[in-house]
Amino acid sequence: MYGLFFKSKIIKPIVHEILNIKDANKAHEIMEKDQNIGKIILEIN
Repeated sequence: MYGLFFKSKIIKPIVHEILNIKDANKAHEIMEKDQNIGKIILEIN
């Protein structure tokens, strides 16, 4: 159901930063310091 909202652009997630999974510690630091507005995405390559 949620997929339809994303596909139709009714819901647009806010992405703060996309990081490699190796940088998960950096992602945690950003969140702990409340420096993000939006989602932090971890990519697995």
